[in-house]
Order: sequence, then C-alpha cells, then structure tokens
Amino acid sequence: MFKRLSAWHILTAGLIGLVPACGSGDKSEKKEMPSIEATHQAREMPATPKRESDLAETKPVVPEKVVEEEKPVVKSSEEILDALTLAAERNPDDVKLRVKLARALYDGGKLKEARGHAEAAIETDPESGAAYYVLGRIEMAAQDMDAAMDAFSKCVEKDEDNSYAWNNLGYIHIEKEQWEDAAAALENATSGAKPTDYMWNNLGMAYEHLDRIREARAAYRQAVDLGSSKGQANLERLEGVTSLVVTPKADPNEDPHDDTMPIE
Repeated sequence: MFKRLSAWHILTAGLIGLVPACGSGDKSEKKEMPSIEATHQAREMPATPKRESDLAETKPVVPEKVVEEEKPVVKSSEEILDALTLAAERNPDDVKLRVKLARALYDGGKLKEARGHAEAAIETDPESGAAYYVLGRIEMAAQDMDAAMDAFSKCVEKDEDNSYAWNNLGYIHIEKEQWEDAAAALENATSGAKPTDYMWNNLGMAYEHLDRIREARAAYRQAVDLGSSKGQANLERLEGVTSLVVTPKADPNEDPHDDTMPIE
C-alpha cells in the first residue's frame, strides 16, 4: 500500500509540474519533460511565423556608418594659372586652351601676360573670333580704345553672332560720341538670342542722343523687363519727354566671367 501511494504521489507531482526544472547535479537523471498542458497548447495552437515588423523590433539596431563628405580641394588662382600655362606651353597649337589662359590672366589683372597669349592664339588661328574677343577685353581694360575697337571689329567679322563683342563696339562708339555707329552696333547686340539688360540700356542711350526718343523709351523698357535699375531710371526720366536729354554713360560688357562667350 505504501509503495502504491508513493508511486501515485510521484506520478501526480510530475503531472502538475512539481518536478524540479533542473537536476540535482546527477548527470544520469533524465531531463524534465514539458507538462501536458503546455504540450496540449502547442498541438492546438501551432506557432505562427513572426511578422517582419515583429522581427524588426527584436533585431539589434546597428548604428549607421557616418560617411564623411570629401571636401573639394580649392586651388588658388596662381595654381590655376600655373597649370593652364604649363598645359598651353605643352600644347601650343590648342587655341581654346590659349584663349582660356588669356582670359584667366585678364580676370587676374595680368594684362601684359594675357595680351601675349591672346596674340599667340590669333597667330595660331587667325579665324578665331574668341581670341579677338579676349584681346578686345584686354585692350579695353588697358584703356586703349582704338586697339579694343580693332579687336572687336575683327571678332564680329569672324563671329557675327557674338552679342558681347557688338555691345562693346557700341560702348566704344558711345565713348567716342559716335552715335550712329553706336546704335548700329547695339542693334546687332540686341538682335542676339539672349540680349542682356545693359545691352538694351546702351541702345536706349544711343537712340536718345540721336533724338529718337520713342525708340529710346522702348529700349529702356526692354532693359527694365530684364531687371535693369539704370534702365528704370532712364525710362522714368524720359517719360513724357519729346526732345534730347543728356544721358548717363553706357555700360560695357559687365560680366567678364560670362560663360556664354563663344570659344572656338
């Protein structure tokens, strides 16, 4: 009777989960079996795969690697000029490179060096309108208006669509008070694909000095539409005027860095 009770107690203890979760240290003892209740639930409710969102919550968060942006190396103007000079000397027949160097030297105020390279480009290719254009800018900066006019005139002979060369010719004619020639040159300048506000303003001044007031006002309005404050001042001054009024000085090509300059 004692043995049956003992056996019954042992069986009951195993069914209700009172068997220790870990052994007493004896490696020969059998591992604990899951309870009947747990096994029964596992059979009736099979485990479903976790959703991707659930899995994402359990994954360790790996910090993103911060990629440092490489800072562009900014070269000094002298380094750029040195590199262009070396390239031009190694490629003496490359007119585009020679013109680029001449323009860079002009932008840096090195007019004597710039003139030498512009003339070298013309010697290599006498048909290069771009080389004559740069030479004209150099001569204008040196206040040699006759030499500048000659260079710009040759430029438009080679490249008649160069609005900037036509504008500068008009500007020189205005400086010389040659109003008819100024108007003719500036009409060509403003006939290009993208005339600037100062081209229209210059044309307005040429017309005004010729007592062509209506045309002057129309040119000033074109300048105003492109954002010219000088054109606005000239237009306001001319409103209602029917005779010649002295105008302020004209503007040359105001942007020596303009990328629209043709490079042949």
